[in-house]
Amino acid sequence: MSNPIYSKTNYRKNITLYWQQYLPEYEIPKGYHVHHIKPRCICKQEGWSDEQINHPRNLIVVHPVEHWTLHYCRGDKIVSEFTILAGWDKDRIGKKISKALKKINPKTGLSKGQECALKSANTMKIKDKNGLSIYDKSAIKIRKKSLTKNPESGLTPADIVGAKCYKTRMKINSATGLNSYEQNGINQLGEKNPLFKGWYITPLGKFVNKKEAALMLNLGVNALFSYCKKSERVITHRIVSRSKSKHINEASIGKTFNDIGFGFLKK
Repeated sequence: MSNPIYSKTNYRKNITLYWQQYLPEYEIPKGYHVHHIKPRCICKQEGWSDEQINHPRNLIVVHPVEHWTLHYCRGDKIVSEFTILAGWDKDRIGKKISKALKKINPKTGLSKGQECALKSANTMKIKDKNGLSIYDKSAIKIRKKSLTKNPESGLTPADIVGAKCYKTRMKINSATGLNSYEQNGINQLGEKNPLFKGWYITPLGKFVNKKEAALMLNLGVNALFSYCKKSERVITHRIVSRSKSKHINEASIGKTFNDIGFGFLKK
């Protein structure tokens, strides 16, 4: 799946492109807002570029009421379409806002922005004859789209994305002659794993995998790990009484784990 080319400034387009990778027919629900998780003015202050500020990882689609609540809970002051962040330089922001927009309606005690948010909240509460609000209808519409099968392929959007991913994973690498699944399987096995650190030495021989070694010796995985990694430890009555392995018995008491054949050989 190729990564879409995101816009520097059009953040609504960016979040739409992101979700269309998983749901090809996705569109932002009518009336919904796109919220910057980290405020734009703070990002600018910290030296973020426009690409970073408006990247989908800093965006979330929310209902107008949820959007207002996010700013309200953060302590921001909403003045019409402008938002003054809590603790931000109000004089600097004030230069961009006309005096008319700062005025509070004496009848309601609210600014224009707050009145719009309350109007949206009231609209959201209104339910039709089926008992559904605008929010409920939007959620149902999105779910219906995600489950609707394409008449040509007979697949849902999720199936189409899954098929594309599978096709990519099954593509043969010309250098190795293996697909991604096979290559990952080889990379994750023992000595070929890039994180492989060494071999577990036991009385039954050398093992690459500690789970396999523990199974052969009738030991817990954590116990085997401890015996091999800390082979200089002296075996006590307590260790023998708790062990089910025939290789750790009363004859081992007073010896070290290294003496009876345990150890760890680094790569």
